[in-house]
Amino acid sequence: MDITTEIQALIDATVDSAKSGLQAKNQELLDKNKKLMNGQEIDPQTVIDFESQIDKLQSDLSTANKLGKESVKTLETLQAQLKAETGFTQKLLIDNGLTDELVKNGVAPQFLAATK
Repeated sequence: MDITTEIQALIDATVDSAKSGLQAKNQELLDKNKKLMNGQEIDPQTVIDFESQIDKLQSDLSTANKLGKESVKTLETLQAQLKAETGFTQKLLIDNGLTDELVKNGVAPQFLAATK
């Protein structure tokens, strides 16, 4: 055996030794990756269930938004009615109070409208 063959054999042994360690580590990591991926599989039924829930929640949200808009309109209408009613009631109270005081102070009924 000559030196070149010995050197080549030594290089081959060193490379094989290094490769075998890397191959073992590579196989270990591949196995570990398979185990992790196995636990991460997604059940198609779960996806369908989630999509169904999303659709229902979006529908519920749309309905809630419509009801909210209707409620705001109703509130605005009721506030306008309350304001009109309050104004009328206040005017009526003032007129009745003024009429009562004028009558108590001796103003004749035919002069009440002119006095107010």
